[in-house]
Amino acid sequence: MALLEAPVSWRLIAAALVFAVFCGSELDKWHTRRIEQREAEQQEQHAREAAESAWKRAAEDCLQIWPAPPIRDVDPYKHLGVARSLLAGSFTQVGDLVPPYVERDIDQWARERLQSSGAVLLIGTPASGVTRSAYQLALTAPASSVALIPTGPQGLATALGELDVLSRLPSGARPLLWLGGIDSFTPGLTSAMLRRCRERPGMRIVATISSTQYEVWEAENRLLAEEFGEPRLLKRVPSAQELKRAEAAYPGVEFSEGIAAAFTVAAELLKQLHSGDGTCPYERVGDDCALAREVVDIAIGWASTDIGRPLPISQLSVLAQQRMGGPKINGEHLERALIWTIAPVVGSASLLVRETDSKGREFVTARTDIVEIRRAESGGPDEAVWLAALDAAACVDDREAIGRIGFRAHIEGKMNIASQTWAMVTALDDPAVASLWRAMAFSHGRHEPAGEVPLLERLLELTEATFDPDHREVARLLTRLGIAWLELGKPANAQEPLERALTVQEREYGPNDPEVALTLNNLGNVRCDQGKPDEARKLYERALTILEREYGPNHPEVALTLNNLGRVWRDLGELDAAEKALEWALPILEREYGPNHRVVASSLHNLGNVRCDQGKPDEARKLYERALTIREREYGPNHPEVAATLNILGRVWRDLGELDAAEEVLERALTILEREYAPNHPEVARTLGTLGNVRSDRGKPDEARKLYERALTIQEREYGPNHPEVAATLNNLGTELLLQEPAKARKLYERALNILRSHFPDGHPMIAIVERNLRDL
Repeated sequence: MALLEAPVSWRLIAAALVFAVFCGSELDKWHTRRIEQREAEQQEQHAREAAESAWKRAAEDCLQIWPAPPIRDVDPYKHLGVARSLLAGSFTQVGDLVPPYVERDIDQWARERLQSSGAVLLIGTPASGVTRSAYQLALTAPASSVALIPTGPQGLATALGELDVLSRLPSGARPLLWLGGIDSFTPGLTSAMLRRCRERPGMRIVATISSTQYEVWEAENRLLAEEFGEPRLLKRVPSAQELKRAEAAYPGVEFSEGIAAAFTVAAELLKQLHSGDGTCPYERVGDDCALAREVVDIAIGWASTDIGRPLPISQLSVLAQQRMGGPKINGEHLERALIWTIAPVVGSASLLVRETDSKGREFVTARTDIVEIRRAESGGPDEAVWLAALDAAACVDDREAIGRIGFRAHIEGKMNIASQTWAMVTALDDPAVASLWRAMAFSHGRHEPAGEVPLLERLLELTEATFDPDHREVARLLTRLGIAWLELGKPANAQEPLERALTVQEREYGPNDPEVALTLNNLGNVRCDQGKPDEARKLYERALTILEREYGPNHPEVALTLNNLGRVWRDLGELDAAEKALEWALPILEREYGPNHRVVASSLHNLGNVRCDQGKPDEARKLYERALTIREREYGPNHPEVAATLNILGRVWRDLGELDAAEEVLERALTILEREYAPNHPEVARTLGTLGNVRSDRGKPDEARKLYERALTIQEREYGPNHPEVAATLNNLGTELLLQEPAKARKLYERALNILRSHFPDGHPMIAIVERNLRDL
């Protein structure tokens, strides 16, 4: 038996050995896998740490401080741009302490706006202390607020987009986005980006901008500006209430030059400028030096042209002589004036800085903060300074400076200077062309077609000289020029450029391209304004077919065309078709642009007209009043677009029997239009006609007749003798003459009827009115 069992034991031992070898092998494999797994985990950890480190470095590049600190821990001088104050009188450095804040009149409004809407934009005149006021506003945010302070436009875009820093904030932290000098963040910051920020619960946005920059920034960034709602202006010179608070907080400090300025060298420099040089030996005892004043004023004006070059003293002498007139200025007197202007009042601060170049030529440069203060508060340079700066830039062929001068002249309303500047731009590759485009965009953004037209015409000349007259770039400019003429109420001027553009676009893009549809729409507007509604309808319908096929039925471009089509259907007396088109368009436009956009106002206007014609004046009134609110906010209270709504609102108040309300809004409209256009503009004629109707209803036929006759003179000259607007006025004038001169009234009615029958089909509401008047004779 023992001999038989031995082999079994050896087999067991062998199996055990095999198993042990197997286990050892598996253990080695497991150990190897474990090592590899640990190495992989370590690599992943290193990768995560490297990514986190790279993310942190990127965040630190994009934001002044990361992690985002509580707003109360932020150094306002180092990180927010608050000017470090000097104690008035002794001008001793305060150090790191923030001196007591003087409450400004706009502060309560700003706190309420920040709490209710989450975003505030403060506009400050130079030396007004707007950055300090914005800092105090930021401190009113909840204690959990942490500051996000971008380093620039790309830093802001990267921080909010690619890095998504908002998702990295601690739980419960409320971000406060600081945009001090918001113009330095555009381009880069967009309205969509700002809207996403505002949608985050608990987020606050505090922004500032100088009043000298706001006008241009707002025109170039209209949608972004709208996100803040109505801004407020902080002025340099304090109100009576602000002055009381300042004197109580700082007894003995003199605040005549402003609260913020009192703690900077600006106040001392302004005092020097206002007081003049009372010790000038070339003046009578007790007089200040008129020459010294002129020297400073000329130097400030020179800098205000944006030439970007110091003023040669030789040129300064010439300009001073032109201003002073009389005998030639004594060279020693001029030198004395210069010494006074460069004498430091505090430390190294002086009104002007004098320097000499390598060739021994002497120049002066005005102090930047004083230039900005004067730019905000004065009428700007006189023509001689503008022309001298332009000539100086041209002499050294500084094309960028020429462009800057042209742009500054344009936005300052110095159109004669701007026109001379643009005449010096001779080719599309001239660096000054960038400023020409910018000036055009400025006027477009401010809805000022009168400013756009000459710029577009100059750009068109340059583009035609560079390309050929039938180039697609020429067509784009022709389209924009036609639109500008339309907005000026000059359809005859708009027709030729738009027809030229259409010919080019159809050849370049084909007859069914969206660019073609845009021009068709604008040509339809021309036909409407020319009193040719059926021709306009055909153009709109062709544009609609193109756009619906290209974009679908709910696209905003489709809605805009429907809006036009609704207007023309109404002109043709097809009120059901007009109502259908306009009610389809309105919700699309509200969804795309928001309920308070100017495009929505136009659609409301057109729908109100239909409601009027349907005999629903109260419904029309509500639509017009909503449109008026939008346009007053969009354009300001004295814009022609506002006047157009006031005019039609006057008509509906008249329909409702509210003659006082009608007369009030019509007189306001007339004042705006006569000032903005001219007393003989067709829009003025339209308002004269509506106001004449009100005077007639008030039983003042003589006043009504005079208004109608003035309107008729304008319309016949502007449109010719056979326009529907002329017919409407002839009808109204006939009604006023009906009792006193029935034979003359009949002739007026007959002439009106002939005009209308040449434009509209039988049964049109306007034809029916005149026919009824003739029957009643």
